[in-house]
Amino acid sequence: MPNIVTTGEELEALEIVRSICADSPMSSGAPILHKDTVNWFTISTISIRRWFVRLHFNQRKKSISTKVSPEKAKSLSPGFEVEKGFVYINTVKDLHRLRPLLLLAYEEAIRQTEPAADAEAG
Repeated sequence: MPNIVTTGEELEALEIVRSICADSPMSSGAPILHKDTVNWFTISTISIRRWFVRLHFNQRKKSISTKVSPEKAKSLSPGFEVEKGFVYINTVKDLHRLRPLLLLAYEEAIRQTEPAADAEAG
């Protein structure tokens, strides 16, 4: 089994994402979860399977990926290199400048879970 080490940088990014998502009107009852893997650090809501951002900090160039369409991600990430769904960043602090993208990804993940939650309740 690989040795997975969660870095201070990943935890700092998690706190930035949590603070951004807390401003969403949809944040009530939608906790921010995380899981570290060898290839990426996943940030999700409701369930660990409902990820909305992945941090790729173990690569040569740091990047994040979301489930937002690449075209929309590019339009919400002015000044950033966006390629094949990856938004390249220089530092963790750049996440503050990606606030609109992160909020949209979070809110889309919550909306995605709503029908499933209703079906399970019925």
